[in-house]
Amino acid sequence: MSTIKAEPMFLKSVDSLQAHIQEHFSQLASTDKGTRFAEFAARLIETLPDLEQFGPIRLNEKKSHDGGVDGSSEVSGDSRLHMQAKLSMTTKEEIDSVLSKFQALEHAAEQGPRQRSLSLEQPPPNPPPSYALVTSVRLKGIMDRYKAVHMSSRAFYDKLIGAGRLHIVDGDKLFTAVRAAYSRAFGAPNILELTSPGGWIQFGNVWLGFLKASDLVKLFDLYGDGLFYENVRDWLGPMSGKKAPDQLTVNQEIAQTISRTPERFLERNNGITFKARQVVSKDGSIELMEASVVNGCQTTMALVKAASSVEKCLVQVKIVESDDAWDVAKAANYQNPVAKINLELAPYIRPQLVRQAAAEAGVRIDDAGADNAVSLLNALYNDRLQYEELRFLYIGLLSISPNNIIDQIYTSLRDDLLTGFAQTEVDRGLMMDCMFQLTLQTREVVTEAKTIFGSEDAFGPFMRIFEQEKPQYRMFLSIVAISALIGIDVSERLAPGKELDRMRSFLQTARAILQSDPHRFRTAYLKAVSALATGAREGPEDDAKVRQRLSGYVGRAFRQLYLSLTAQLVVDRAIDGVSYSRPTAPETMPRGERP
Repeated sequence: MSTIKAEPMFLKSVDSLQAHIQEHFSQLASTDKGTRFAEFAARLIETLPDLEQFGPIRLNEKKSHDGGVDGSSEVSGDSRLHMQAKLSMTTKEEIDSVLSKFQALEHAAEQGPRQRSLSLEQPPPNPPPSYALVTSVRLKGIMDRYKAVHMSSRAFYDKLIGAGRLHIVDGDKLFTAVRAAYSRAFGAPNILELTSPGGWIQFGNVWLGFLKASDLVKLFDLYGDGLFYENVRDWLGPMSGKKAPDQLTVNQEIAQTISRTPERFLERNNGITFKARQVVSKDGSIELMEASVVNGCQTTMALVKAASSVEKCLVQVKIVESDDAWDVAKAANYQNPVAKINLELAPYIRPQLVRQAAAEAGVRIDDAGADNAVSLLNALYNDRLQYEELRFLYIGLLSISPNNIIDQIYTSLRDDLLTGFAQTEVDRGLMMDCMFQLTLQTREVVTEAKTIFGSEDAFGPFMRIFEQEKPQYRMFLSIVAISALIGIDVSERLAPGKELDRMRSFLQTARAILQSDPHRFRTAYLKAVSALATGAREGPEDDAKVRQRLSGYVGRAFRQLYLSLTAQLVVDRAIDGVSYSRPTAPETMPRGERP
């Protein structure tokens, strides 16, 4: 269940990555293409070992008259880096043009006014800057042609190369960097070596010991989010879980211990738990095969965020040798509470898996917990989603009833559907792709719905369903709308086996509608909002009472809304004289035979 996927098709070769980039840039205007690729290039530079010493690249706000560079680093150490990003380059003249702008920039800096000084000694001149050219295409052939002739900037090129001040990041280097970023974000380490200052205690398949916090930070520096590939959740941030203005969150308390009393970290913190397929003792240390932190992401990241202050911190470590990460995770003692439903869902959907599927599908997940590797991949894509939107949608589609989006009861999940859609790459891809499409279209129609319903008093109590922090309502209505369009009531479940086949057909049909005729879905969604507003009112209630009971109504209303919307769509088609063909759903079993 926790097997790491192979690399996606776009990382099979330099050409496939270039085609992937071009595909996701093809719908952008020329200026937007340049801006998007410059954003990507700036993040790429932060991941390159030979350029990371320059620090972050700050992009120029001006898109024209930018002096020939898209962005520059702050002065770091002895130098500064200027970057020019070009999505595509095909001629030696384009190379010469970029170098000419670099040369003009350097000449202007050399001729600029020197600061006046009261001292007789002039201040030392600023160190010469370095330059980076980033492009998605291979440049070897073009550079060979450029070097074969003496173009206007050739002498400046030779000067930069001789001084080690020109860095060319072309398709080959870009491919290597993106591939490494993907592995860092989505690949659990094959081998981890851990050393405990006090030695390791083994009992059966469990090892106990301590790690220097600085060693744990180094592990994250090496492996990034891959270290948490089988963790239930991501870094929550310092403010997550705050209850009152004068109350510290768990993560704030961890940070406070690190900064104020680091020597007491061991006694105050519960530590971390690794799961490993195999553990091997080796000269006072141990090697972990296919290891992952299944409990302790918050502790680890709190230490990472305070890396300069962790030298005196020790971290308690438990290592469990097991093939089942989720059995270990469910039994672990979490300092930050984890809902039971999230533990049950973790083998099938969790932030790491969604990010991985999104990277392959060309969708960016807005996620503050992601590391630089994920941010690099996200910079390529236009479509944006939130993990919680997808999580609620997943719960609604694979529970006994979509009403469970509101209830969040783990025993209402359909185990046959959870395991069924996780068995093959095809079914996993179908589920993720359909959820991405459905969520993207929901985001589109929600923007439209705010405009249509926002000024209508009758809809006042229901505008909360469009709030960003209330994705469960939006996704609930998405399932109502797509179910009515297809003609399958997913709250009327069939027996195991039959229901998996029916849901597979449901997702295939939903994906086809969303791709070929998204307007039909958006229209049905708006009608679902209207049906909700009608059904949720009970007599002459004031708006305050309607708001109070909205979640309770949604938590039991799927079938009512499905039938109401289905009837409305039938009437609309009859009035319009339009007949849409839809698949015939398998005959629903009598209630006594349902699971």
